[in-house]
Amino acid sequence: MYNEEDAIVPVLTEWRAELVRTVGDGRFAILVVDDGSTDGTDKVLSALQDSTVRVVTHRTNQGKGAAVRTGVNTARGELVLIQDADL
Repeated sequence: MYNEEDAIVPVLTEWRAELVRTVGDGRFAILVVDDGSTDGTDKVLSALQDSTVRVVTHRTNQGKGAAVRTGVNTARGELVLIQDADL
């Protein structure tokens, strides 16, 4: 995600609810790649009290392709889903 201060919490809330419903609580992790946001998104993410959310940060914006590669290379598990952070 990049500069999604207003959208990131609703996106994470929807994803988490759907994952709990479909795979069960505690059986998933949500990896967010902050692609160098400058709008305060980092502060919103650091204030989250959700142990299922893990954040990886690019110091500067590198584009969606780089963010996807970072996410795929960082992810662990059997299934990876990619979602834009702007709903």
